[in-house]
Amino acid sequence: MPESTNPTTTTAGDPQETASTTPTKGVDFSAETTFFLASAADIDPKDIRVCRADTDLVASNVRRGVNSIAQEDVLARIRVELPTADLGPLLELDRLGETVAFAARNVTAQPKSEELVTKTVRGRKVRKVLFSQIETFIGTGEIAREELAKMRKGNGILDVANDLIDSVALLEKYEPVLGGRLSVTPEMLTEGQELGRWLRQTVEPSVSPKLDSGKKNETTEVRDRLWTLLQRRHRELRRIGAWLWPEEVDKRVPPLLARQRKRKSKEKEEAPVDGTGGGPIGA
Repeated sequence: MPESTNPTTTTAGDPQETASTTPTKGVDFSAETTFFLASAADIDPKDIRVCRADTDLVASNVRRGVNSIAQEDVLARIRVELPTADLGPLLELDRLGETVAFAARNVTAQPKSEELVTKTVRGRKVRKVLFSQIETFIGTGEIAREELAKMRKGNGILDVANDLIDSVALLEKYEPVLGGRLSVTPEMLTEGQELGRWLRQTVEPSVSPKLDSGKKNETTEVRDRLWTLLQRRHRELRRIGAWLWPEEVDKRVPPLLARQRKRKSKEKEEAPVDGTGGGPIGA
């Protein structure tokens, strides 16, 4: 594995090498921002990268990457094969991804409340349909129940947003095996993804970082410094992913801005009705 050139940090207190669950309901983003800014304090201002990324997409890809390495058997392999890897900062990357998304929202203008309510209600309805589709394939043994257990985090707006993004990603991940048996339409998958992204980008945070002033340049500085820290740490996560799964790294630990392949109607028509070509899928 290539030698790491990225600075790493440890979590406060006594860090454990287990992945955080990235809860969004009741998260103290002020505390999270303060925590990660301490880790990013030594980044030279000239090295700070401006964040122009789709941060909800970034957070989703980061969660996928962390989930890939957070299994106990994978962690055990890393400790044996890559003993110098500093797992603590990597296993908190999902928290950092959520904090970057929060910081980006803090710079973005907030939506009108009526539009937010309307899209949240619609998002809950779409999420229910997507969950029902996933449950169907859990019943047939083609999707592991653990995949759905990672979702269902709550009824808050950010919970709905994350579940929409993650459930669409899950169905698209298994689409090659499920073939034409998906009952949800490509249009609904697109709507779910777009609703999730809109809600993540525009929901009004319940907690704001306690900055000395409300000037935009300060909130932008926070966002860009955290984004730079995220890029550096994720680069190391990708190196580990490439070592563990050289042929599947993009699937297991996707690039920060990777987008899921869109389902094509022609592929749907040509897919085997019985989904042959693959057995039950594990977690």
